[in-house]
Amino acid sequence: PEFSKFLFRTSHMRSEISKTASGVTRFNISKERFKKILVPIPYPDNLGKSFNIQSDIARILDNFTELSTALSTELVNRKKQYEYYRDLLFSFQKP
Repeated sequence: PEFSKFLFRTSHMRSEISKTASGVTRFNISKERFKKILVPIPYPDNLGKSFNIQSDIARILDNFTELSTALSTELVNRKKQYEYYRDLLFSFQKP
């Protein structure tokens, strides 16, 4: 399920799905058209190995997401710290 989540978020899959969609205000994707989309599955003949690779990909992407979130939080905190000390330095008041 995690691999599917990341797969459906890729620009390639989104463009393939949009090619099969029909409708004006509500889009419909027919099952027959959707079956024709080629989904890149590693080792389709060996499902155990394929599942392990998909799990590894999902784990790596989850880890990357966590790290990028932590980095963003750290950058925001460093910016606040910088602004605090900059304002303190230029206020010419004793702390």
